[in-house]
Amino acid sequence: MRTLTSAMIAQKNTMAGTISGPWVWLCELWRNDSNVIRYARSQKNVTFNSLTWTANNFRVEPPASDQRGSTKTFSLAIQNVDQTMVTYLEAGELLNQAGALHLVHNDLLSAATNVITWRGVIISAQATNDYVTLTLGAYDVRAASVPAETYNATRCRWRFKSEECGYAGGQTTCDKRYTTCDTTMSNLSRFGAFPTLPWERP
Repeated sequence: MRTLTSAMIAQKNTMAGTISGPWVWLCELWRNDSNVIRYARSQKNVTFNSLTWTANNFRVEPPASDQRGSTKTFSLAIQNVDQTMVTYLEAGELLNQAGALHLVHNDLLSAATNVITWRGVIISAQATNDYVTLTLGAYDVRAASVPAETYNATRCRWRFKSEECGYAGGQTTCDKRYTTCDTTMSNLSRFGAFPTLPWERP
């Protein structure tokens, strides 16, 4: 069961149209390790927790719990008229990244504690000309690598600008490729993959 603050309970018990404004859905989607998309299901931008959430008339299927209390998957349908969301997917972003759905109230945006949050991992995506529908669910531990670190010939395993990565320059994103680390970042000595690894076992 989700716990509400006393201020949220008061707003929940207030009849619509008297004092309170509407409840607002906020979604937070990680494109990659360093870029986050924040949308508000609203006609205007929303500022919450010192962050700006861009107005977007996305559709939401709220999370629900099964009989055992486990949260099922939930979905977000983000507008895709300008093809921005498809571009992210084609670039290998969003999928398997973190996402979150927040429920806030317009009258309680000044306090970051007045929020109900569901978190998940983007496990699938479907695209049309108008919307990209993202399904979020719990992380599947069966898909985890054991051990946690694996050897890869082409993709850096470090989180961008982490201690292992060591890059402290002006670039704000990284596609984790060898050529980018070499020519754009001049950080090849910290590249976290193994380019000489053979494609097949001998």
